[in-house]
Amino acid sequence: MVGIYLRSQEEADALRGLAQALDSLFDECGTELPDEAYLRAPGWPAVVEAANRTLSSFDG
Repeated sequence: MVGIYLRSQEEADALRGLAQALDSLFDECGTELPDEAYLRAPGWPAVVEAANRTLSSFDG
């Protein structure tokens, strides 16, 4: 999707990392919890870190 929806491979890689972090969180906790439970989950900091990397890749 680089060149169509994304400007660079860096953006694609960052989004892939975010998706992997979310998939790991859902594997750990399931997908039926209330939002507050995800925010307290041990895997949540990895999601936030991946989201920050993704945001930084789009700032360029």
